[in-house]
Amino acid sequence: MLRLLLIFAASLLALSAARCFAAGYTFTGLNYPGTKQTVINGIVDEDVYGAGVNYLDNGRLQVHCFIYDLKTRQFLNIGKIFFNEITGRAGDTFVGYFYTGSNTTSSFIYDMKTQKQTSVDDLLAKSIADQTSQTPGAFVLGRPQSTQIGGISNKTIFGTYSYDDGENHGFVYDLVHHSVLLIDAPLAGNAEKFYNGTNLVAISGNLIVGWYSDAGDVKHGFIYDLTTRRLTILDAPKASVNKYGGTMVFGISGSNICGSYYNNHLMALPSGGPVMATHGFIYNLQNRQFTTVDGPWPVDETYFTAISGNTAIGAYEDNNSVRHGFLYDLTNGDITPIVDPAAEYLDLQGGTEPEGIFDNIVVGNYTDSQRIHRGFIATPN
Repeated sequence: MLRLLLIFAASLLALSAARCFAAGYTFTGLNYPGTKQTVINGIVDEDVYGAGVNYLDNGRLQVHCFIYDLKTRQFLNIGKIFFNEITGRAGDTFVGYFYTGSNTTSSFIYDMKTQKQTSVDDLLAKSIADQTSQTPGAFVLGRPQSTQIGGISNKTIFGTYSYDDGENHGFVYDLVHHSVLLIDAPLAGNAEKFYNGTNLVAISGNLIVGWYSDAGDVKHGFIYDLTTRRLTILDAPKASVNKYGGTMVFGISGSNICGSYYNNHLMALPSGGPVMATHGFIYNLQNRQFTTVDGPWPVDETYFTAISGNTAIGAYEDNNSVRHGFLYDLTNGDITPIVDPAAEYLDLQGGTEPEGIFDNIVVGNYTDSQRIHRGFIATPN
């Protein structure tokens, strides 16, 4: 998935758009004015959020976060904030994080009415110290080295934090009661400092989903019930139990969960090297069934990025590492291509990648002929 790096955000200007057409959808480019590239991270209700990026002479990036209102077709005035990435919005509250180092981030809550920015790191520090001090003989932990908010739903914020060992731990923060719940999968381990530990990625109602890495660097999906505080492991039946294999969950909507799993089938790359095959999946909580979803052959990787109601979106990579976006209908299994006609760079992970969906409106990013990321809004015809 396309993600950003370094520095600050500022005020918003006007829309720069071009309209293209593909089967079933009209694509409108969303480019933040005055920036070289635009990256869309997602959509909440009718608000698209992302960032415009400029490259500075010193090699750093200048990042301008934005929220774009689909109703008014205008960027919202969110004031001056210091986020590298907005990860969610609920009413007048939105959340995000910025980079404090090459591998560390700090998270904040921002109130649009008061333009007040609150540090999540500070909120977590006291709660972690209080909770660890209640365990006899335990080492009392202090302020995390890194925090990263995953999103917000109503008055609930979730994300991960870590210390200098690099192992991720999950947290849930209640904005009403100002309480913090710390979540660690029982078998989570610190393998090779690559997304290890416990990772919370999405929420629907009282359920949070995510995945963790065990000590052998095998990934496992899970469902966490905020009411019962029970964690249930979710492993795809065909997932590999070898190193770097396993199951990863990326989204939840009602009774449906989307994710990817890695199996033992190794496919040859054009370079001749092997890669572990990646398959998308849908899991239904009511009938407890997995459905494997693959892009059309030949394909090296299929994955989902978001789910809303009975529709999931994602992308697959062909054997040239070109990304092709798609929409998956959970009711009949139909796959609809979501490929921006303006995507021109079709090599080495170029192409089209959807990032969010609301009411059948799909938002995401594509790569142009100069290898520059551009945002798009795809509206059903």
